[in-house]
Amino acid sequence: WSKNLWIISIDHGFFNFFGEITRQSWALDTLIVQMFRTNTAKIVPLLACIVWLLFERRRQGKSIEFFILLLIGSFLAMTVSRIMQNFSAYRPRPLHNSNIEYQLPFGIEISALEGWSSFPSDTSALAFAIASGIFLASKRLGVVAFLWTIIVVAFPRAYAGLHYPSDLAGGALIGLLCTTGFAPL
Repeated sequence: WSKNLWIISIDHGFFNFFGEITRQSWALDTLIVQMFRTNTAKIVPLLACIVWLLFERRRQGKSIEFFILLLIGSFLAMTVSRIMQNFSAYRPRPLHNSNIEYQLPFGIEISALEGWSSFPSDTSALAFAIASGIFLASKRLGVVAFLWTIIVVAFPRAYAGLHYPSDLAGGALIGLLCTTGFAPL
């Protein structure tokens, strides 16, 4: 994954582009960094969607099996992503990679997550597993959940230099596959 030239060029392109933006505005950097640090802001809207769907589907007399799929998919996504992070080849995070010329945004310490492998993003895996479960229950709400996950959960982690975009895509794929792959069963 990390040796593929196409993936490397996308990852480096992201950091080249956003490297021009970081440290230009303390307010923007702080806003984006706080997005990934504040678990409540990331996850509560997704949980609110789940709770609303549970009540709405029960009120309509519909099945709530999406919730079971969501729980199983989320658990599997976290398990698979942690196993991959812990037992596959170590990949340094962008902020620890000397080959990446990226000016870290305000509020990020170079010591953040030191020694932890970057691939795949377990946060991305979990958030996309949850968004997939929401999508299985409601397409419109699922699209909103996916957009939220991309903009509020995944993007700030790359902007902060904690993950490469390919780490986030790998986590997203794991989350999607774990939840939707369990649906036929």
